[in-house]
Amino acid sequence: LVSGAVAVSFLPDHAVVTWVVWVAAVAALLVALSCVACRDPGVLRRHPEKPHARWRWNDQARTYRPPGAAYDEDLGLIVTGFDHVCPWTGTGIGEKNMGAFHAFVSLLCVCIVLDVLIIMRVLP
Repeated sequence: LVSGAVAVSFLPDHAVVTWVVWVAAVAALLVALSCVACRDPGVLRRHPEKPHARWRWNDQARTYRPPGAAYDEDLGLIVTGFDHVCPWTGTGIGEKNMGAFHAFVSLLCVCIVLDVLIIMRVLP
């Protein structure tokens, strides 16, 4: 929303290089957001029998889970390397989408800084 307002209100006064950098940053942000939201966070299939000695039973999911995996109440599943549920992407963040989540958060910061620099007319 902020980047859209910046594009309409402030970018027309800037050089082509600023446009290219801004478009690349926003496009990369949208790709990272898509990767986080659409990628499997590490959902574990059900194991009715104990596959390994260190696995523990989880009553909510009615399955065994390995160390490092946790039950996510929002998803109703066991997720390996579960960290949290992200309200921005609407999905659980786990072992398999953690890299994309870090890229999303980093690119979000880059886009905010870029928008502020454009609004303050620091960039050409």
